Amino acid sequence: MNPTPTPLPRIRLYLALFILGPYRDPVRNKWVIDFGLFACAAVIPLALIAGPLRGIPLYWRLIDCSFGLLGAIPLLLARHHAIQASTFEHPPKPCPQSAQNEE
Repeated sequence: MNPTPTPLPRIRLYLALFILGPYRDPVRNKWVIDFGLFACAAVIPLALIAGPLRGIPLYWRLIDCSFGLLGAIPLLLARHHAIQASTFEHPPKPCPQSAQNEE
């Protein structure tokens, strides 16, 4: 008998496709980056709360927590670049008063 396939490999592919949005248009899809940061932050309490319930050793739980911390680093960089790109696309407009003062 063949064991039933797990959906985990497919989920990883879907998540990879999910990340293509910010790669193509980081300003419009900044919410994906924010969602990823939230997911990285959620790994820590999930590992610390659910780990003892499942009998996972403490050092494995700490390794799981490190994935949340290390995963947040590239997402923070991507968020920083998306914010910079949004200010580049929409530069602040000068005040009407400053235009009158220059004349």
